[in-house]
Amino acid sequence: ALRDAADLLIDASSELLECTMVLDDSADVKTFCFQTAQASWFHYAPGQFITIEAQIDGKTHTRCYTLSSSPSRPLCATITVKATGGPVSSWLHQHLKVGDTLRASAPSGIFSFHHHPAHKYLFLAGGVGITPLMSMTRWLFDLGARTDVCFIQCARTPEDLLFRTELEAISGRLPEFRIA
Repeated sequence: ALRDAADLLIDASSELLECTMVLDDSADVKTFCFQTAQASWFHYAPGQFITIEAQIDGKTHTRCYTLSSSPSRPLCATITVKATGGPVSSWLHQHLKVGDTLRASAPSGIFSFHHHPAHKYLFLAGGVGITPLMSMTRWLFDLGARTDVCFIQCARTPEDLLFRTELEAISGRLPEFRIA
């Protein structure tokens, strides 16, 4: 029944996404950038996810990925994926390349600070779980919001700290944005 519900979600409001860039973020994490013919399709709240549909060995698989991009940059959307051994994540890492297309559902989900506006936020991230927080951070930065944010990220090694350079640059420009 859950599988049927996921198929209905994909069919109801899906779009064909074209992969325009693949970035290596760490030894086992990549960011996939997508564009679509319907640019307005990328209207979403920071922190939302899309459901990707992939054809693997003749079977259709679906998997949800939080957008790591910000809706303040509406011409593309990105997902950041760890090669976990799951069928879709592994397939993306091994097979998806620039120019390939995937079907995906429209952005959805309620994990966004838009539902809980505040003057201060504590962002806690571990590994690839950083993606919704990066979407929110990029949104705040792009809008010039002077919001008090303490962003704490944990990873196994310093090399596994995702988006470290970008977070350090934001922190260096905004005194109210602190990272650890």
